[in-house]
Amino acid sequence: VAAFGVASRIEFFALAVVMALSSVIGPFVGQNWAAGKKDRVKLGVKYSNRFSMLWGLGSFIVLAIFRNSLASLFTSHQEVISIISLYLLIIPICYGLMGVLMMCTTVLNILHKPLHAASITIIQMVVLYVPLAYLGSYLFGLVGIFTGMSIAYILSGILSSFVLKRFLD
Repeated sequence: VAAFGVASRIEFFALAVVMALSSVIGPFVGQNWAAGKKDRVKLGVKYSNRFSMLWGLGSFIVLAIFRNSLASLFTSHQEVISIISLYLLIIPICYGLMGVLMMCTTVLNILHKPLHAASITIIQMVVLYVPLAYLGSYLFGLVGIFTGMSIAYILSGILSSFVLKRFLD
């Protein structure tokens, strides 16, 4: 529990920029969509998703390299440090597509498609994350839980981008 609390706080800082972008893309999309500038919306979504992927890659690299040092800042208990380090090695792999998921669900809500956005979120949690984490836990323990979470976000990010692309086209 302590390790997860620390890792999720580090994660918040790694994702803060992408969360901010996903909150400001809403007004951008709404304004341009209402003005009939659909090409501008598509371009904005494209660049936002591209930025999210690059930010996610950069975050993954930084957290993978400095995971032990970061974990040691919060505790001196070796078991907690190893769990934080494991989390920061596996979960950030999905940060780019986690950002894409946030962006796409925001845009779907703005485009008056809240059921689609909610469906993607439900699929991510109920259909993907819970079963994958359970299976991962059964097969590989904690590594499997973290891997299941990453896979769920990766698949949800891909799904959300396809769904949004369908509505934008």
